[in-house]
Amino acid sequence: MTLTRERPAVAGPNETDAGRKRSGRSWWRGRRWPRALIGVALVVLCIAAAYQYTAGADDRQTVLITATALQAGQTITEADLAQTAIDPGDLVVVDAADMGSLVGRTAALPVAAGTVLTPSMIGAAAVPGPGRAEATLALADGAFPAGLAAGASVVVVALLEGVPDPWQLAAVVRHVELVDGGAEVGIEFDAVDTGGLARARLADPVLISVGPVVEAGE
Repeated sequence: MTLTRERPAVAGPNETDAGRKRSGRSWWRGRRWPRALIGVALVVLCIAAAYQYTAGADDRQTVLITATALQAGQTITEADLAQTAIDPGDLVVVDAADMGSLVGRTAALPVAAGTVLTPSMIGAAAVPGPGRAEATLALADGAFPAGLAAGASVVVVALLEGVPDPWQLAAVVRHVELVDGGAEVGIEFDAVDTGGLARARLADPVLISVGPVVEAGE
């Protein structure tokens, strides 16, 4: 009997190299997919961020603000005005393009520097409305906040004779004039407090700033 032994086939050098190359390419493709996905995600995030920035910028409007404090009845000059970009929301503002029409007109009420202008602030000087009153206080140095300006919300505080608790009056500053040793401060307040204010003037009252700028009469 004749036995025949078959030798196993051995891949040639070319076949082995080709197989390794195919295997290497498959491995590299598998590793490239996560990197590609990360790149796509970054592009999407950048596009979304740019859209949000553009959408927010579309809501902003260049408006006029006061560069200096204005007194009621004061004639407005170009130096009194500045521009800023804001999202006005429901606030009725004065567009920066209307600056020329404001120059030469008067402030209807005291306006602190940096206030966004509204049409109601421009016009004939306003007088106290119904139930409102005005007065001027002579205050010594230290009895009023540094940098006090028209339009500020304040509280007048005084110790009245026979009254255990400090007397207080909420008011809006109408004008401030610095004098030697202090200041003369005009305020607008509720008319029912006129009597108390007359007594407070004799008790060395002080002014305390308590809030943001408001329009007189509010």
